[in-house]
Amino acid sequence: MTAYQNYLGGGMLGSVNSDKNFTTKNKQKSDRVEKLQTALKQYFHGLTVHDEDEWENCSFEEGQSRPASAY
Repeated sequence: MTAYQNYLGGGMLGSVNSDKNFTTKNKQKSDRVEKLQTALKQYFHGLTVHDEDEWENCSFEEGQSRPASAY
């Protein structure tokens, strides 16, 4: 499982996205994977937030409302 974030330009970062390289048909396991993906995105967001920067200082929800890519 990975998390990644693109640079949109002008000092602004895009939303944090994640990907997994496996599938599961079990609903319970699928729900757990979704929770892990959200936790990973939130952790990654915490690493990229900088209090002193006006573009990178935003809440997780605010950051997730941005596009993933500028292209």
